[in-house]
Amino acid sequence: MEVSQVEKPDKLNEILNIKLDPNNKDELLQSLTTLLIYVDMWAKESHPDEYLIAAKSKFDIGVAFFQAIDPKNPMVNFFLQKQKELKEKKKKDNIWMILFIVGILTFLIVMYFVVDG
Repeated sequence: MEVSQVEKPDKLNEILNIKLDPNNKDELLQSLTTLLIYVDMWAKESHPDEYLIAAKSKFDIGVAFFQAIDPKNPMVNFFLQKQKELKEKKKKDNIWMILFIVGILTFLIVMYFVVDG
């Protein structure tokens, strides 16, 4: 989903205005669900914008709050599993990026020696 430069400040403000009230479990659950939409977008972006990074940070804080106030709620496990999946996906993405860069560098080095050879 592409967001225009004009919409980015609005999205950042929207995320920053999402309340994480540990005293209101239902509102916190709703906020986490909303943030999860942005976090899924964050996971799909190779270079996420600041509003997606803010959403990921706020989601992580909200999950910690939710886990503290209602650790037996089944949604806690769902959110924790989602965090784990996202972390693993980003790790795999980073490995693929490193392999891609190493491949390009190897190709360039080989080509340098073939041309100069």
